[in-house]
Amino acid sequence: MGAEETFAEQAERSEAEAIASAEQHEAELTEAEQGADADAGRAEEAQEAEDNAKEEAQERQAGRQAQAQAVKVGDLFFAMWGYDQTNYDFMVVVGVSPSGKTATCQMARRKDEGHTQQADIQSPIAEGFGIKFRMKIYTYNNGEPQLRGSYPFVQDSRRLGTAYFHKDGEKYWATNPQFGH
Repeated sequence: MGAEETFAEQAERSEAEAIASAEQHEAELTEAEQGADADAGRAEEAQEAEDNAKEEAQERQAGRQAQAQAVKVGDLFFAMWGYDQTNYDFMVVVGVSPSGKTATCQMARRKDEGHTQQADIQSPIAEGFGIKFRMKIYTYNNGEPQLRGSYPFVQDSRRLGTAYFHKDGEKYWATNPQFGH
């Protein structure tokens, strides 16, 4: 009878080992499936990130093309500056780069539109003079282009500034020279 108990115990132990082995195998399969699912998830995320990057690049390209179309030869821009006074510099676009990222400009002449007690009323004329210079083209949320860079200033100096798109008919009120220049 002792041998039978040993045989029964062996059979029971063998069955327990088989169950444990099956559970371990199942756990390993579950882990492998989860790993495969995670790998698939990471692959999907990578593909999505790549698709987003391509889409953003296309949007940037479309934005550059829109900038190139937004700024054209003959467009006028103005920059304003001054401490305790308002001064205006006008520039006219004489060329746009093929990429649409930069505009070649010249300073623009101004037309005297009248005076008040403290201001000179001016408007730009699309007639360039002086040396040509390049400005970077930006288009902001309002959709209007702006130019940013340095442009000729007094004698041989240059001024860093932002120039805003001039709308036809717009007049600019610059501080009269006797009030702070």
